[in-house]
Parts: sequence; C-alpha cells; structure tokens
Amino acid sequence: MRGAVFAYFAEVSQAQHAPYLFLNVFPSTLLHPGFCALLEEMLAAHPACCQRIVLEINEATEEDKMWDIRLLGQKIRDLRAYGYLIALDDVGSGAASLRKIVEYEPDIVKLDRYFGNQLALSPNKQKLVSLFVDFCRGQSHLVLEGLEEPDDLATAKTLGVPLGQGFLLGRPRALCEAVYLGGV
Repeated sequence: MRGAVFAYFAEVSQAQHAPYLFLNVFPSTLLHPGFCALLEEMLAAHPACCQRIVLEINEATEEDKMWDIRLLGQKIRDLRAYGYLIALDDVGSGAASLRKIVEYEPDIVKLDRYFGNQLALSPNKQKLVSLFVDFCRGQSHLVLEGLEEPDDLATAKTLGVPLGQGFLLGRPRALCEAVYLGGV
C-alpha cells in the first residue's frame, strides 16, 4: 500500500504545479531506526518525490520528552540534507513551542487552528498572527489552520498570512494540504 502512495505521488509530481505530500510523524517516529530505512526504500523507487515531501512533526503529550533527545535534532538535520521539508504542526498549542521554532528552523510553521478560528473577532489573535507573519517572512512558510469563516479568511489575508488551511478552503483531499492566500 505504501509503495502505491509514493508511486501515485511520483506520477502527480511531474505536473507543473506539483503538490507536496505532507506526512504526519511524531518525534518518536523520526527517532525510530526503521523510519529512515523506509523512506530510503520508497525514494529509491521514486527519487523525484523527495523534494516534495513534508515531514509534519505532530505533537502529543506523551511525546513531550522526545523533543529533548539530542538525536532528534540530528535526525531532522539529516532528513533536511536529503531534501525533505520539515513542518512543525499546531504551533501555539503545546509541544510545538517557540523554542522549537528557533532550534529546529522548520521550513513550514503551521499555526494552530485556535488562532484561525474567530480571528476576525479577536484583536489579540490578530496581533499574534501578525507577529508570526513577520517572524516567518523570508525564513519559513506560515500556514494558518482553522480557517472556517469568510471573515476569518479576509482578516488572515489582510494580515498577510501566505497560506491557509480549513474547511472553508476545502475539505481534505488527495495530495493537498494548504491553499495559497496571495501573501508573501
């Protein structure tokens, strides 16, 4: 099954506006010795996929201690050297702290859905989202999750949020993660 996903993705990746494949992983997954071997196996058969794969590191309370293992930072650097993109998911909601953004320098920062939900009604959320837009500019791609209402989408665009995710923009679909909002 997993080989079929990579084969399909390799075929789709040939298109001019090829999508990215977001793979949700936990820190413990990155540390597992078999994970890199699995990636190498899949990419040996489909080498063009590598530069379009985003390893989206998810948080879980039971994974908190994994972030403190030095080897995790080395694994992330090694995977990036192979051409994988690194995303931190749910930033602002717990384990994906500001410290991790500084230490791991992710290619993509996915701001937790809390900040997109009722963004238009909350000046404090707007200030924080604006702060992240400024911080990420030229360094990381910012994705604002949780865009469900037209007013929130309009506010996100006004703040310069470059990428958005949420049911307003589309239901989950094959090989698609975020929608370009026209920002930086």
